[in-house]
Amino acid sequence: MAARPDTAPVTPHGKAPPVADPGGALLAIDHEELVIRRGRRTGLYAIVAVHSTALGPALGGCRMWRYPSSTEAARDALRLSRAMTLKAAAAGLHLGGGKGVICLPPGTRAPEGALRRSLLLDFADAVDALDGSYITAEDVGTNARDMVTIAEHTRFVTGLPTVHGGSGDPSPHTAAGVAAAMRACSLLANVDVLAPCALGGVVDEGNVDALRCRIVCGSANNQLAQDGLAERLARRDVLYAPDFIANAGGLMNVALELERDGYDRERAGRRVAAIEEVMAGVLSRARERGTTPLAAAVELARARLGAAAGETPTIAASDNGRVPQAG
Repeated sequence: MAARPDTAPVTPHGKAPPVADPGGALLAIDHEELVIRRGRRTGLYAIVAVHSTALGPALGGCRMWRYPSSTEAARDALRLSRAMTLKAAAAGLHLGGGKGVICLPPGTRAPEGALRRSLLLDFADAVDALDGSYITAEDVGTNARDMVTIAEHTRFVTGLPTVHGGSGDPSPHTAAGVAAAMRACSLLANVDVLAPCALGGVVDEGNVDALRCRIVCGSANNQLAQDGLAERLARRDVLYAPDFIANAGGLMNVALELERDGYDRERAGRRVAAIEEVMAGVLSRARERGTTPLAAAVELARARLGAAAGETPTIAASDNGRVPQAG
């Protein structure tokens, strides 16, 4: 690691804010690697969490976000990287799960111009130092143009604009996958669908018993503030479509850039459409076993990870933090 995990993000000309006990951010002991690196250009911190490379290099987006502390930023990266492992495994990809975070100080605006470029290049240095175990893409707070900047300093990046040889904005594919998952869910219930499509943690202790929808299915990651809320939803006959199944379309799309035959839009469309079949299978397994769709989806991902490792890996239940998760 390039810095202690409890080091707070700082501005080049300011002091680091106080940091809470970092232990809560590091409870997910099943991660392979957590890198916290101070940028030489900006003095701000980049975090890369690699959850699993059992199936291949960890692919996950770069989030640029304001956090109250480095503890919260680390927690975000850890939870999101775990979600990416589940997403890639359930999608049948030869990829693992990772996530990058560029920590912005609280109360600041989204950086532009020279500062934004410097932040992205600092993050690119962190990615390149991992030598391919983590491959980045866009996420909340970043875009395809930012990936072009990152690509100046590392080749381990996907989601470049089409004019630069990439697959472009993955959002339409994420949306198509969510629509496919909605179609699978709509076969089982007369629904109004709650579709969390930005930051996560939408369903929490405060609202889980008050929701009036019949289905929760959207594109945000970690839509449940705690995994245990899936049981609460099931008891109320609210169908929760596991987010890492429903929103895998964007990941599937950029993953094609890494395959031998290169990117093909029609092939991407076919793979994304198959999310409907995968989601239907998860729902069927949940009914047969008397469990929640979330438990069935995690079992699907674990089975593929176990086959790659020659054993059944244990993916720790996510912590009870309420940090927003997305994209």
